[in-house]
Amino acid sequence: MGAPATSFEVRGDNAGQVVAAVVRSVAAVTRPAGALVFCCGKLADRLLDVAERLRDVTDVPVVLVGGPGVLSERGELEGANAATGLVWGGNAPRIAQEDSTELTADHLSALLPGPKVGSAPTALFVRSEGFDPHELWRLRDRGEYPHVFGAGVHGDPGLVCVCERRVSTPRALSLTFVGQSPPAVLTAHSCRLLAEPMPITRAEGAMIYEIGDNAALSVLEQLGAGLRGRPLVFTVLCSTRKHEEGGSPELLVRGIQGVDPGRRGLLITHELGPDMSVTFAVRDGAAAREDIVRVCRQSSRAMAGAAPRFALYFNCSGRGRSLYNSPNVDTRVLREQFANMPIAGVQSAFEIGPFDGSPALQLYTGIFALFGSPS
Repeated sequence: MGAPATSFEVRGDNAGQVVAAVVRSVAAVTRPAGALVFCCGKLADRLLDVAERLRDVTDVPVVLVGGPGVLSERGELEGANAATGLVWGGNAPRIAQEDSTELTADHLSALLPGPKVGSAPTALFVRSEGFDPHELWRLRDRGEYPHVFGAGVHGDPGLVCVCERRVSTPRALSLTFVGQSPPAVLTAHSCRLLAEPMPITRAEGAMIYEIGDNAALSVLEQLGAGLRGRPLVFTVLCSTRKHEEGGSPELLVRGIQGVDPGRRGLLITHELGPDMSVTFAVRDGAAAREDIVRVCRQSSRAMAGAAPRFALYFNCSGRGRSLYNSPNVDTRVLREQFANMPIAGVQSAFEIGPFDGSPALQLYTGIFALFGSPS
């Protein structure tokens, strides 16, 4: 009897070895439904070569994604020639593709299986060129998409699909896990908050003018006064909605786009909402490790009686060694919590994760999607 899912890792730049690993993994899984293949280094440059070889040897749909690094439960491979992948069993996935160079909310909505709680879990992959994060934010006007997660891909083409013996290179692609229970999708952040979130008391468009009845720029200056060196300071928006487990607030990390010295305001983002609070933060490896530990524990609780089956992890290219000054920190935590469970993923240009019931662009984060089966 085969496994419900399996992962693989290939080191080196041999496209044939990647194809062989996919074929072996498909043979090892009961009722193989689909495969995700993540490539970095020279293999990311050869996505089309790998895809064309796979077209001739398997009927299982395969999505190939390029990034500067890849990962599995075995560890992270950054700046190397390597590939990782995941093959899972069950029902065939729904794959939708979009070729427009200017992705709008209409395009993104057409890729997704439908709003409201209970929609099937969907991984969304997007090429960075021509992608406006505000279009993703506009999806919330059409309903809730609570189980959508994904990543921005690296490279050209960076995203390739093999389906029904055809090879395509879409600008965006969604892969819906048909028949799978909704996963626990949680976001690990890379920053240390400089203060507890505070209410936004005056804002116009993308500008914040007052935080807790104080000038926004004055609040930033006060919180940043004690920082050593010249760290990059982020704005952190906080949803009033809490995670069902653990009570941790959902966060959006955004850069500071500009200032209005006369009105003491900060230009942040058009994603400002009426029920948000705000604070500021700096990148911090210790805080990031604490947060990935929190994500693992919270994911386990969210399984609610289901046995962990497999997971996907999309990790910002600004995390990894550059954040921790040490390799394999995130994957070590994942392996300690979920021993022997298949995990695969990629370092991403940006991440797509839940915020207030709908998908939003995330920065400097790790998006962990844990799939389970009834125990």
